[in-house]
Amino acid sequence: MPQVYLEEEEKGKRKKIIIFAVIFIIVLFLIGAYYRFLKRPRIIATPETAKVSELNIFYPVSKFRLTKKTIEIKNNMSDRMKIDIMMKAMKDEKAIPERLELYDYTMDSNGIIYTNLSDHLIKEIKEPSQEITALYSIINTLISNTGNAKAVQILIEGRPVYTLKGLIYTYRPLTYNNDLMEE
Repeated sequence: MPQVYLEEEEKGKRKKIIIFAVIFIIVLFLIGAYYRFLKRPRIIATPETAKVSELNIFYPVSKFRLTKKTIEIKNNMSDRMKIDIMMKAMKDEKAIPERLELYDYTMDSNGIIYTNLSDHLIKEIKEPSQEITALYSIINTLISNTGNAKAVQILIEGRPVYTLKGLIYTYRPLTYNNDLMEE
């Protein structure tokens, strides 16, 4: 009988060691996940456009050139209203496809604007010059109208794409392009 009791005691010790090891591994995993979360760029709810009293709209004037138009707006407009005005103005100037929709728009603490656009940006662009002018109309317009913005990450239907039509690499954020501006 004492032999059985010793075996049961050993099994109990092994169970405790296994439970302790599992708990230890879970705690390590949670600590690692917490620190990994801390290193991620923080998302700011909405880019700061509250102080803007005019909007700069960039649109093509020739195959590979953009120009700027300024639109006066009310200071008390919501960010979404300002973005809708920007999108409508770019569509009116034929800078972007008419059916293109901007689903989401946010900026992280590093100054990267994330834009979630409909797939019409890919479907309705036919020429390389359209790819360049449409992308940089969006990018230049958003950066110039958003405080502390440095670059724009283009997402199509919620996902990054390598390129729209094979000319511009869009998988990483793109910065303001002054080289396309009309002189």
